[in-house]
Amino acid sequence: YFAQLYKNGQRTTSLAFTDLSKTTHIPNIDPELFRGSQIAALCGALPLFVLSHVIAASSLAKILYDYHQMPQILWWLASSFVSLGLLAVLWIKNDKNNSYSSIAKVRWVEILAILFGVSWGLCPTIFFASADPGLRVLIIGVTLAIAAVGTFALSSVPSAAILFSGIITGLLAVSSSALGAAIGIVFAAFTIIFGVVLASMILNFHRSQLQKAIDTQELRQQNEIIGLLLNDFEEGTSDWLWECDAGGLLTYASPKLGEIVGKSLPELRNTTLLQAT
Repeated sequence: YFAQLYKNGQRTTSLAFTDLSKTTHIPNIDPELFRGSQIAALCGALPLFVLSHVIAASSLAKILYDYHQMPQILWWLASSFVSLGLLAVLWIKNDKNNSYSSIAKVRWVEILAILFGVSWGLCPTIFFASADPGLRVLIIGVTLAIAAVGTFALSSVPSAAILFSGIITGLLAVSSSALGAAIGIVFAAFTIIFGVVLASMILNFHRSQLQKAIDTQELRQQNEIIGLLLNDFEEGTSDWLWECDAGGLLTYASPKLGEIVGKSLPELRNTTLLQAT
């Protein structure tokens, strides 16, 4: 079981961090359309992430003001809100400007995920040393909450979500282990496990989205094939083919029927078969 789980995780991870345009083992997926759907889903989840980021960062900065010098807090806030501004630029450009490819936008999201991850991962690194135990618990709680909210907000772009959660949980684990004692080591291990669980959930979600995209494309191709076969059948048959609605009016007529009655297809629509002949 664990061997199969590792194999699936390795395969899905490689897909998450690889451009679909460069993969040859993912059939029936249009890379640009799939990446475009990822960006559209991301933009739909951004308001939640932005709101949680602003509330958490502002509230935490206000609490930290009583324990730290203002320059430290301002530098930390600046790093987090600069990333927020770049995210807003991406949001606006996605609505108004389609000159950039979807893959380029995905790379932009990954860079922003790294910036956000570093800014929130540095929070415990900067403020743990001089904080009392109660404040440390608050910093840990807020950081983990942001890691969870941000990871799921970025889940439509799995590489960005994994980078974001990995950086935050990794830096938080280092900060926790630096505290020493058994509780610091235990919490560092718990943080790492938390990051692995988040990454696993994102990879499973990404795999399901890939399969959904493949199924949708295969269904579209099957419908196209069926449509071509019907057209070939209509062109090669001499039968009269028509379709009527509940009132007996023609909604569809084959070209052969139009040739036989001497009327064009638009003229046959919304008439009865008796009127047509």
